Amino acid sequence: MRVPGMPGQEAMDKLINAPALSYTGARAKERASGAPVRKFCDMCGYWGKMKCTICGSYVCCLACKQTHDAAEHPHR
Repeated sequence: MRVPGMPGQEAMDKLINAPALSYTGARAKERASGAPVRKFCDMCGYWGKMKCTICGSYVCCLACKQTHDAAEHPHR
């Protein structure tokens, strides 16, 4: 695999003078590979392995599930 060379001064000036992208414009697009979407814990950001039966949020462990229930579902 060949590493591309540095862009020229004209290309750099064009990039610097271009309008800034919004958050939505800068986000990565969905992968077309068909790979499954990664699910992360809503409390700590680790891999979400369990799904809340009430709201569908993902949590990684019992401690995060209890924190989630206390924060998001205090009426239960």
